[in-house]
Amino acid sequence: MSETEFLQAAIFMNRIWRFKPQIVSPATLQSLMVGACLLSYKINSDHILSNYHWAQMLGIYAKTLNQIEIVILSALGFNTFVSTDDFNTIRTAFEQRVASQQQCKALM
Repeated sequence: MSETEFLQAAIFMNRIWRFKPQIVSPATLQSLMVGACLLSYKINSDHILSNYHWAQMLGIYAKTLNQIEIVILSALGFNTFVSTDDFNTIRTAFEQRVASQQQCKALM
């Protein structure tokens, strides 16, 4: 998974958290994140694998993965567009967080 795909998945998760917080819980967080990463990968990749293939790699049923994808797309209002501003905002936030972590480790 590329950095771009990961950041786009983080944007999707942020949108889900803001617009459909009722579907985010400790029990659903892992599934939502996996689904957001999968969706981002599909949007950005020229060669995509079937959900059946992904489900096998993840150790879950394809039907479950399909349902996760539908929940995410529905929560996003089927809008997967990410503006340059949104992308740059989250990239900057992640870069600052990483730099902060590196500074803390350097002080130890």
